[in-house]
Amino acid sequence: MLGLSMSIMSANEVFAMSSQRPAPEIGLNCPAEAPAPGLSPEILCEEMIQALMRAAPDQSVRQLGPDDAFAPGPGRVELTLKLDDVTPLGFAGHLEWLVGDGTLRSGPVLRIAVMDAAVSRQTITRFVDGLLRATPEFIGSLDQDTKN
Repeated sequence: MLGLSMSIMSANEVFAMSSQRPAPEIGLNCPAEAPAPGLSPEILCEEMIQALMRAAPDQSVRQLGPDDAFAPGPGRVELTLKLDDVTPLGFAGHLEWLVGDGTLRSGPVLRIAVMDAAVSRQTITRFVDGLLRATPEFIGSLDQDTKN
């Protein structure tokens, strides 16, 4: 004879269990300056969000404003996209991220140069995708941080 046992949990108990570990999240800080004449800083941030969603589909991505509070912790990483140099012929930038243990890490500088054309949205897409490819330790830190 088999015994069957059931337990019914209240909504508060289910919420408490689900809220013990926050959902994986990237808080993204974007530069206030434009990467090129005729392009807004928002385009750079929009493309970075899309690149992050492609590279880390299990993470939610939230753009942070200057007054937003974001506390890195288990499954939560604060990422900053830095523009290091902006000229009429291109721009350079890198990623910095703060992981749950409070460690600030930095990736390599990637430079985009254009000669015979203006910087376009497609150029921005290649740039942010390139930043993530050049910084595999950032994506690796997402995996580690969600396991802790």
